[in-house]
Amino acid sequence: MRKMKKEDATVSLFDYQGFPVGKGIGKEVYELAAKLGEPVNSREVKTKTYSGKVLLYREKFLKYYFDDKYTVL
Repeated sequence: MRKMKKEDATVSLFDYQGFPVGKGIGKEVYELAAKLGEPVNSREVKTKTYSGKVLLYREKFLKYYFDDKYTVL
């Protein structure tokens, strides 16, 4: 069994951003992950405002999505 590296740890969009990003951004992130063959995990959550499945992405991928993809080289 392959050991998970720290950079392979997965987090939700909420955990990464610190606030709900909404379904539109969530859909965009998922579609890009699927296009790039990025691994996506999930977990069930239950809070005061949301109950259901959330998708989890590698932090490195989320950094690319939110920070690096808009950087002009």
